[in-house]
Amino acid sequence: MLHLTKRNPGALVAIAVAVAIAAAPRPVQAQGGDITRGVLLGLVGGYSVDQYMHHQGLFQPQTEVSAPVYAPQPTAPVYYQPSGPTAAAYSQASPDSRAFNSEDRQVRIAIQYNLMQSGFYNGALDGVWGPATEDAVFHYARSHDQVAMLATEDDARQLFAAILH
Repeated sequence: MLHLTKRNPGALVAIAVAVAIAAAPRPVQAQGGDITRGVLLGLVGGYSVDQYMHHQGLFQPQTEVSAPVYAPQPTAPVYYQPSGPTAAAYSQASPDSRAFNSEDRQVRIAIQYNLMQSGFYNGALDGVWGPATEDAVFHYARSHDQVAMLATEDDARQLFAAILH
């Protein structure tokens, strides 16, 4: 008889064919023997296909494959050395910070806003001199070749006026 295992898919094909033949619509006048004969022919045909597949080497038993395991490869961080001058350490006592803080709050916010619009600042528009504002002012001055204007309060005020216009 047919053995139903994972190694014998032909047997499953034979059963499927037999069921399909038996379930096929028949004329009303069909006798019980006609249906039985159809089921038997389906079983014999399926078994024959199964034996043919094994004999011809067409059947290859399936080996179980384990699911792939995702293991992300660690990547080393990439560091770079900035070129050119860099912003000095944050200082509340620098000439540019004193010049900034001497302005009205609305003017300080406008300076930060213009620096943001120019792509130099992405901090809060709070009018407070902090590391983000200091870096933005330095990078603006560097990109306009005016870093020397950060050395005195008067020059820093002129730089802020240029940022506002």
